[in-house]
Amino acid sequence: KFPGEEKKIEAAIAMIKHSTINKDKSLYSRPYKMRNLSRIFDKNNEQQKQLKRKRVYKYIVGVAAVLILCVLPAYYLLFYTSTSLNDEFAMIEPCANDTSGQVQIFMGDEQSISLDKTNPNITVEKDGSISVDNVQVAKVDNEKLTTNQIVVPYGKRSRITLPDGSLLWINSGSRIAYKSDFSTNRKLTISGEIYLDVKRDVHHPFIVKSSRMEVEVLGTAFNVSDY
Repeated sequence: KFPGEEKKIEAAIAMIKHSTINKDKSLYSRPYKMRNLSRIFDKNNEQQKQLKRKRVYKYIVGVAAVLILCVLPAYYLLFYTSTSLNDEFAMIEPCANDTSGQVQIFMGDEQSISLDKTNPNITVEKDGSISVDNVQVAKVDNEKLTTNQIVVPYGKRSRITLPDGSLLWINSGSRIAYKSDFSTNRKLTISGEIYLDVKRDVHHPFIVKSSRMEVEVLGTAFNVSDY
């Protein structure tokens, strides 16, 4: 019946609820009434503040829950991708502090070769052996599956021919990792900048992994930069 007067009505209800009948006439003096009314209003205002705080708290909790649901999948994807890449390159971390400035080839955890060349031509044969400028420098045990890696420091570059005939040009400060069964499992993990000319093979897709993406092709040429 009285729109716009809700607060006054709520205050009146609160005052009635807190009122008591007392025969002491001194309690009905105006000063006492004003003090009592002020106390009732203060208590009612405090209740309203508590209600608002509860609403704000619920809102904050709801927003936080939504943010967590949004952030967790992204964090998981980033962490999983970074962990997978570090696992691929775990074997070459010890040479991260190498100051020789030479191109390095790692054949699993048993062989390592340093090349004192500025722009060596490296060929990975179908049997896994390595040749540099048409001179064989390493043989492998075909019965053992290994992760092989080539590291090109700053100031050097390298051209690589893979067992399937694909060509790579590795820029300075870059590295690649591949399994010894690359002829049938064409997967390459990279860091830095690589230009690839992939030999076409519709039965064996060529997969390139970096810290932020994975590219799958059948046969094409493209550049990947991921320092």
